[in-house]
Amino acid sequence: MGVSYPEKYKTSPHFRARALERFGIDADQLDRWIKQILPTLIRFSPKSHRDFKRQLYRSPDGIIFVCNTVDYILVTCFEMSELMKDIQAQNVSLHARNHHQYKEERQKLKNRYKLKDCKEMLQLILPEIKAFAETAEKVSHARYSAHSIAKMEEMIEHYHNLKISMTYMKQKLEEY
Repeated sequence: MGVSYPEKYKTSPHFRARALERFGIDADQLDRWIKQILPTLIRFSPKSHRDFKRQLYRSPDGIIFVCNTVDYILVTCFEMSELMKDIQAQNVSLHARNHHQYKEERQKLKNRYKLKDCKEMLQLILPEIKAFAETAEKVSHARYSAHSIAKMEEMIEHYHNLKISMTYMKQKLEEY
């Protein structure tokens, strides 16, 4: 941000005349104004600008500075036209809209992968769920016997397997 070596820059007579004419900056205020504004300049190069010796810089206030970056001379200054300000604003809003759209698309993708992981896990544990349900049905209608106790232990084992699987799925969802 800002021009390189701002302390080296000198003003041309043309620059001093344009600063006075366009912005009301007289010779007494000029040095102070330049010291304040040079660090805030942003390089501004339209595609039509091909002069490598002279670079264009834009201030946050919308003032364009033409700088000779080889000889460290401020050549001229002028206010950015309303059309150029609109183009700059559109570029900023376009970037913001694209960034927002990117975030939405990324979130949709994450959600799709979450759903896919959950579906795969459910497909893997579906036999376990069926076995748990069948065993629970048998235990609920069985009489108290050694066989029913064995079925109850089998049901508890299926329950623990399901609990482990569900905990894993919950962790996966929280990772995203």
